[in-house]
Formats: sequence, C-alpha cells, structure tokens
Amino acid sequence: MLARPGRRQFALAVSLVALVAATPTFAQQEWQPFKERDERSMDRGRRAPKAAVPVGPQDEGPVPPSLQPGNSVPAFTPPPKGAVERVELAPLEPLPGQGAQPNAAPTDPALRPKTPSGQLSSADPSPPQLTQRSALGGEPAARSAGDVLPPDLWRGVDMKLLETLIQPLAVPPRSVALHGLWRKLMTADATPPAGGQGATHFTALQLEALYRSGLIGLMQERLDRIGNGDDPLMASFRVRRALAAADTDTACNGAKQLTSRRAGLPKALKGEAHVLAGYCAAVGGNAAAAGLAAELAREEEVDAPLALQALDVIAAPQGAPKPKVQLPQRMIVLDYRLLELAGLVDPAQAMASAEPALLYALSQTAGTSQKTALAAAEGAAALHALMPAQLAEVYRRVAVNGATSDPMMRRAALFKQLSSDEDPRRQLATAKQMLDDARRSGLSFVLARLLAGELASLQPSPDLGPAAAIAAELALAAGDYERARQFAAASPQASIWAPLAELADPQLRGITPSALAVLEDGVRRGRFTAEPLHRLATVLDALDVNIPLPVWEAASRTPQPNSGHLPETGILPQMQDAAAKREVGRTALLVMRSIGPNGPDTTHLIALADSLRALRRAGLEADARLLALEALFLSWPRN
Repeated sequence: MLARPGRRQFALAVSLVALVAATPTFAQQEWQPFKERDERSMDRGRRAPKAAVPVGPQDEGPVPPSLQPGNSVPAFTPPPKGAVERVELAPLEPLPGQGAQPNAAPTDPALRPKTPSGQLSSADPSPPQLTQRSALGGEPAARSAGDVLPPDLWRGVDMKLLETLIQPLAVPPRSVALHGLWRKLMTADATPPAGGQGATHFTALQLEALYRSGLIGLMQERLDRIGNGDDPLMASFRVRRALAAADTDTACNGAKQLTSRRAGLPKALKGEAHVLAGYCAAVGGNAAAAGLAAELAREEEVDAPLALQALDVIAAPQGAPKPKVQLPQRMIVLDYRLLELAGLVDPAQAMASAEPALLYALSQTAGTSQKTALAAAEGAAALHALMPAQLAEVYRRVAVNGATSDPMMRRAALFKQLSSDEDPRRQLATAKQMLDDARRSGLSFVLARLLAGELASLQPSPDLGPAAAIAAELALAAGDYERARQFAAASPQASIWAPLAELADPQLRGITPSALAVLEDGVRRGRFTAEPLHRLATVLDALDVNIPLPVWEAASRTPQPNSGHLPETGILPQMQDAAAKREVGRTALLVMRSIGPNGPDTTHLIALADSLRALRRAGLEADARLLALEALFLSWPRN
C-alpha cells in the first residue's frame, strides 16, 4: 500500500507491472514510487569512514575508531609552526575523450608551486589559452563542466540502483545548491538508465520527482515534450499538474480520458479515475454523481479516506451535519480540492501540512485570501517551488494598511516600500531590514535573490557608503559574482564580501591576493567565530585554495566541531568511488545524501569536505562552488 509522504522522502518502484501515478490518496500494490523510508533508520548513529582509496558500494568496511561517536578526524589538518608548504590533492583526471581539466594541478610534484607560510597567493595560474582576465583582476578558468550535465549522466546506474539512491533522499532539498542540482538531474536530456520496465518508467520517475518538489511549471514542460499520447500514466500526471495549477477544465478532461478506458486500467489508476470523476461531478454541481463515484471507489478498495469522506459530505442531503476532519501529516492537492468543495477545510489550517505542490497551488489560485496566498507563497518559495519573481508578484498583490506585527505582512510592506523608493541608500536600508528578518524565517537566499532582481539597475558607487555591503550580499546570493565584487570594491565596509564572491565564482582559479588580505584582516579582528572559521578552512581546503596562515592559526586554537549531519556508514566511500569513476548522476545523488536534509551550513565538516571534493572530481565545479557559498553565506561577517 502506498504510504502518505512524510518528511519529503522518496521510495521508488521495484516493479512496473502496473506502472501508475503515485498519488498518495490511492491504494497501490504494484508500484510504490515514493514510499517513506523507515524513519527509525534516520535515528541511527551516522558515521562514515573517510577512505583514501574509494570503496565500492558492496565493500564498505568497518568504521575506524577515529570516526566512532565521540571521535573526530579533522576535515583539514593545520600545518606545524614555521615554514609551510601547501599539500596538493591528487590531480583530477580528465573524462574519457577529454583533455586535461582546466583546474587540474600539474601531475609532476616538482612543477607545483609552493606557498611558504605568511605569503599570500592565489591558486595555481591556468595556461593563458584557457583564461581571460576578469574586469576586477584574477584569472577566470574555462567554464565549468558542471554548468551542463553530460549525455552519459547515468553512466554506471541502472533503474534499480537509481531508485535505491533516491529512496532515502529528503525531497525537495532545502539547500539552494542541491535543489538546483536535483532539478538538473530530473530534467536533463540524458540517456535513461538501463533496466527500465517499460518505455515510460524513467519519465514517470522524473515527473513524480518534479511533482513532489512542487515544480509544476517544469512538470508541464516535460509533459509538453512528451506530447498528448494515449498512455494512461502520462494522463494521470497531466491531471495532477492541472489540479495543482487550478486548471479544472484540463483536469476533468484528463479524468474523462481515464474513465473512458477504465476497463483496461490497472487497479490503482482505476481507483484514481473514480475519485477524479467524483471531484469533477462535484465541481459541476452533480452531488448524486459524486456520491456514486465514492461508492465505486470503495468497491475498488481505494485507500483515500479524506477524499471519500469529502465526496460523502458533498452527496449528503442539504443541511446534513458535517463531520470533523482530522488533517493528515501531509495534505495533497486532490484531498484539499475535495475538502474545499465540501467545506471541510480552512486554507489557513492546511498550510502546516500542505505538500509543495499544494503550497504552489494556493499561492497561484485566484480567490485565495491574501494572507493565505502570502503564507503559501513564502512556504513554496522556501522549498524552491516558487521562483523569487513569483513571490514578488504575491507581495505586490497584498494590501497592507499601516503598521503590522505579522512578519509576512511586514515583509510584503517592506518590499512595496523598497519598490516605490527611488533613493538607492534608502532602498538598501529597507533591503537590510528584509534580509535580517529573512535570516530568522529561513528565507535568506530566496529574499536575497528577489531583492537582487528588484535592484538590478543599481550601480556600484562609492556614494553608497556602507550600504554597498548589502548590495554585494544581494548580488552574491543571486549568483552575479562579478557584480558582487564590484560592490565589494565600492566601500571598505563592503570589502569582506570580495573573498566569498571570488570563492564562489567557478570562472576564477582562486582568491586574489587583495581578497585574501581582506580575509586575513577579518580573521585577525575576530570577525569569524570558531565554528564558521573551521567551516571556512574546510571549504578552502576542499576547493584547493591556499589558506592564509592566520586562518590556519586561528582555527588551530579551537577544537574542530564534531557536530552536524553525517550520513550512514559507507555513504562517503560510495560517493568517493562514484566521483573517481566520473559517474555524475550517482555522485550527485550521494552528495545529496551526504549533505543531509538541512543544507551544507549544518553538515558535519567531514561530509561537507568530501562532498565538495566529490562534485569537483565528477566535473561539477560550478555546483561545488555554489554549495561552498551556501555553507558559508549565513555565518559570513556582516556589519
């Protein structure tokens, strides 16, 4: 039986005997595309060996004493006092059929530059033919292979292994970097994994992943490429997309298509067709047909208690008492639509349990109250189911009268104030208020990107004064690294953002001496507390950036943190193995597993360092840099 989604975890099909849509409302014995993993496994102690030689999935080996609970292996090793030479990692070998990677270190140790203690140096310079000079100095490398996934994305992965890899993931990922990687994996035009049971097996997996992530627009694009065929499974996905988009006509046309072919449908789809027919009858005001649909669904043993309860209420005589409804842990779109028709649910009550697709639906559905639409929009944006520009449109629609203590309404009022203002410094002061509030509400990256778009015409200038630091932060969150560096150069108070902008930019080889000097100064002045300092040193080391001696020394004075998410034993060696074999898809999914559900800023330093190295070795340099940025962004020193 198909379990309701909980904690946004997937479990995928092991059979395609009756490949049907995985709507959680319906009983389903044949295919279980996104069943919850046993939650007890999440409570196990998570420690994994950090092996020098990759270990295959079936050869994990015991956990060494250094990684047993209570012990720690540093993600980086501070050098001894005195002269220090940078220890290089093994060079990244090129993919088959490609030349040397632009970021690879020379294979001959004698050719590698050495950086004595106390000297500043950017990373190894690249050959002149591979680079062009940035407008602000530094040498950008050739564009990373991580920008576009390769056609053999799923090399080394069959459908059974893919389902096993996706099963324990928290979806949608909270991390901005991992969500972007997840989207690319589920929309890439790559050769499907072998071993699919039917022509639509892999397509169904992609569509289910997009739906569960609330990416309704991308789901529509994928369905448009497939075209209008007779496949009932694809028809069921079109219905689900239409329900989430509040497109009742398309949803009911799809329901008719399923109903007309009911005799030949698998059991689960047959049950879904009955419930959908009941919904469409209720929308059309035909209460008797809605009740009949509920009876037929029960005959098919459909496991949809909320939907059937709603249909019963709709079919009951006028004036009959309405039962109290206990909302589930996860409210899906079809359940909500039926409960709404039956008058059994308050939209505000559904917010706490709404799946991403429902949050998207409520934010975009005409007639939803302003406060509910705003709550749904912020919730969907926090899960990356709503783009920053779409959240901005919801903010613009909200009517705010005077001062308000409601945080959501206050953010909407501040956004409208910023949009109507024409003074750059006042705009940036308002943006700072929104960003400070966003850090308390989990919307930091989302609102920063929204505000960066709103202030896209703002030009770097010394006249901005300290406010240039806010502009640099916005540009950095939006991925406009060159613009972030320009704002950082506009004011001494903004200069602290320059090292992070250079670190995040996949077009640059390393951090320039001037930015390293800013970083050193920040460390000497105590602007980094202990844990962010260790996280910074870990990230620099994993990205092969020479670490200034003050950073080494300051980090060495405090114990390395031993907290944060660590995956189950064996995951890190499997990730290293996948990266060494250039199995891009497997590497990416294992990185998602290693980073965990709450993002890289809360990941154990061992898992963070190994994940960054694995992404780079697999050719996903841009994704590694964005993950590094996210790991440091929230704790970066601010004025």
